[in-house]
Amino acid sequence: MALLVLAMLAVPVASVKTVHTVKTLHTALSLDLSGDRPITKVVKLLKDMAAQSEADAAAEADVYEKFQCYCTKTIDEKTKSIETLTDTIAMTKIDIEKNVALASQLAEKKEKLERDLQGNEESQTAANSSRKKANEEFLSEETDMTNGLTQLSQAYDTLAAINPPDAAGQASLLLQFSENPALVSLNKQLQEAAQGQGFLSRAPGNYEGQTGGVLGVLRSTRDTYAKNLEDLRAAEAASVEAYDKLLTTLLASEDELEAMKAMTMSAQTDTATKLAALRKGLKADEETLATDEEIKASTEKMYAEKTAIMEERSRLRTQENTAIAQAVSVLNSDSAFDAFGKTETTKTQAEAFLQLSQESSNVKSIRTAVLSLLKSEIHKTHSARLAHLAAFMDATPKVYTSERPVNPFAPVLKEIDDMEGVIHAEEKADKKKFDFCVSERTTNHAANASRTDEINTLSSSITQLAQTATTKEGELQTAKFDLGNNTVDQTTVTADRKAENEEYQTNIANLQNAAMLMQKAIKILTTYYDKLQPKDSLLQKEEATQAEEPPSYEFSAKFQGQKGGGGTGVIGQLQTILNTTEEEESNAHSAEQQAQAEFEDQMKALTDNEATLKQSITDLTKLIADTRLSMDQKKDERTDAREEKASIIKYLEDIKPGCDFIEANYEQRKTNRIAESESLTKAITLIKGTPAYTNFEEKEAAAR
Repeated sequence: MALLVLAMLAVPVASVKTVHTVKTLHTALSLDLSGDRPITKVVKLLKDMAAQSEADAAAEADVYEKFQCYCTKTIDEKTKSIETLTDTIAMTKIDIEKNVALASQLAEKKEKLERDLQGNEESQTAANSSRKKANEEFLSEETDMTNGLTQLSQAYDTLAAINPPDAAGQASLLLQFSENPALVSLNKQLQEAAQGQGFLSRAPGNYEGQTGGVLGVLRSTRDTYAKNLEDLRAAEAASVEAYDKLLTTLLASEDELEAMKAMTMSAQTDTATKLAALRKGLKADEETLATDEEIKASTEKMYAEKTAIMEERSRLRTQENTAIAQAVSVLNSDSAFDAFGKTETTKTQAEAFLQLSQESSNVKSIRTAVLSLLKSEIHKTHSARLAHLAAFMDATPKVYTSERPVNPFAPVLKEIDDMEGVIHAEEKADKKKFDFCVSERTTNHAANASRTDEINTLSSSITQLAQTATTKEGELQTAKFDLGNNTVDQTTVTADRKAENEEYQTNIANLQNAAMLMQKAIKILTTYYDKLQPKDSLLQKEEATQAEEPPSYEFSAKFQGQKGGGGTGVIGQLQTILNTTEEEESNAHSAEQQAQAEFEDQMKALTDNEATLKQSITDLTKLIADTRLSMDQKKDERTDAREEKASIIKYLEDIKPGCDFIEANYEQRKTNRIAESESLTKAITLIKGTPAYTNFEEKEAAAR
């Protein structure tokens, strides 16, 4: 048990592995006590434990290297995925905003088309209603004029056949049942003329002139009615033709509007489908992004935790190896030889240890001094190399006779010399690796920062270009929509102008026909009343010379009929109507000229706007194409920059473990190597400065 306590005292740091080692040592001491050299077995067991510790360290390093590779690969992949998803989500949001704006524009366009269709339908309804009303008026007027013409023809034919002395009265009787306002007026005039003829019929004479005058009026009125009926039917035909053209235009416009509405609704459906797909994709990308961020964070945390554990295990293993080396040194010390011979457990092996104690006292003192020096330095530096050297010295044979004049320190000095070579080589390798890591990290971190700035700049440019393209696409859709409305407006304005002009032509024809009829009527009546004046005077002279009886009443003036009265007479009324008709015709011409001028101004504005919109569409289409091309080029540049950045990051991750270690431990390793070299130099000085070493050297020289 004394050796167990001694081994426990030699352990500088208590660890799980070290406690396990001590328990193993205790077990070894408890077993096979009847066998040969139990202490030697313990020493070998300790050395086997040191070898196993190194093997365990190599196995753990291999496992950690695979774990580190997995972590760096996962973190790198998730970093790239997060960057890609972030950009994709940003672009998807831009696409969603663009399609939402497009959906709003399409909804507005659909509403506008529906209003235009409703307006077109109302125009068709109004046109149908107007045509129906005009046709009803035409049929009524045609019936009246046909009936009036029939009555006038009957009256004229009857009077022409019988030639009665009271022609006006007979004509009045034939027209008395007519409801036509013109024939009613004519009937009134004939009645008044008949009254005048009744009074004059008592005077002898030839009344053929009066009958001819009435027939002339009837014939003229009949011809006028016939012409008016012909004009009325021609006007109706023209009105029907204009109505047909207007309806054709409205139906064509309706078909065009329906087609545009169908296209708009189809575009709305496509946009809604695309929006649904974009939103679904956005949700999936956001969920994937959240998952990748969580995986990256958990992997980074796990990597940091496992790295800390690995570093702690490496530190504890170094302390364990130092403890094992110190335990071996204790068990192989000269003081242990005496103790082994005095205990019950080890007394059967006393001869083996006594044989070792035959070494000269000077050699013992040198060995003791060197081991003491090494143990002291081991406690200060925890150097595995010094612990290895101490164990090597303990393992060196301690029996030297005249038959075997071998310098017992030669192997130790050679081991020290080899160890110094290793220290120098390690110093050179550490310096080279340290300089390499500093240079590579500085260069590649700068390159990584440059690529990051380039990626950020390109991403900003891509976002701006995407926003520009979206804005211009919205403007392009608006321009196309406005161009479509412009085309519809031109069609509508042209159709309206054409309908107005046709209405104007019809109105002018009617006005001119009415004026012509008024002029004919005025001419007929004027001729009639001009003929009435001289005959009237002659009759009055005959009445004065031939009358045998006084008249039952007296005339205050000679017979004038309806010639007088100014504006209240027939001729005056007709003249007033004629003046009004001519004025209305003049106003119609002025209104038509003004409407035509307004139409031309409106069409010029529409055609100018059409040219502007077409040019704008051309310019916007080119600008959008150029913007998309530039955006694609910058995306390619960003992809290249990201690949370069990923390559740089991967390279930095590959060199990270080794560079982190060398940069963190370079100065300490350098300090430790200096301390080790100084300790080795002290050991060499201590060994070579003794007479015993000199004697061994002289004996070996003499033996050679």
